[in-house]
Amino acid sequence: MRHYKGIDDLLRAMPQTPGDTRLRLAGDGPKRVEWEALSKSLGLDQRVSFLGRTRDEALPALYQSADIFVLPANSRAEAFGTVLLEAMASGLPCITTEVNSGTSYVVENEVTGLVVSPRSPDALAGAIKRLTADPGLRVSMGAAGRARVLQNFTVDKMIQGVEETYHLALARPSRRQDKL
Repeated sequence: MRHYKGIDDLLRAMPQTPGDTRLRLAGDGPKRVEWEALSKSLGLDQRVSFLGRTRDEALPALYQSADIFVLPANSRAEAFGTVLLEAMASGLPCITTEVNSGTSYVVENEVTGLVVSPRSPDALAGAIKRLTADPGLRVSMGAAGRARVLQNFTVDKMIQGVEETYHLALARPSRRQDKL
């Protein structure tokens, strides 16, 4: 739980979402105490759970028990968002933010989830309301996300991409050789 995760924006969005919407936050970090206090000050005690540090082997069950995954990043420090791939592999539609990093590359807006402006509780709340109100959209975006992960982000696909990059780099004439 670090500042660039944008959890404070998500907490501020929660009062605008349907009353039966629940938020479970897994992880720990330097902002946890502050965000727990913010949650309490917003009257979210019954709607928000801070789960703390979560073992890797517990994550698949956590993803499977959810309807939506939200990564409300507010900075390019959130460079890629591996958690988005994990959520998408579990068939979850994702909501993330456009911070000019990999988050909006991983989540295709209107296909595998929704991409909204960073630092905007209103935009997050709108996206959450849209997906909670439309189970069919959640299912179709979740299926598209899982297919995207299987097509582009498996370990084999990632290794293949790195190898292709090296082959391309090695095939190009070196500028250093030109100067010799």
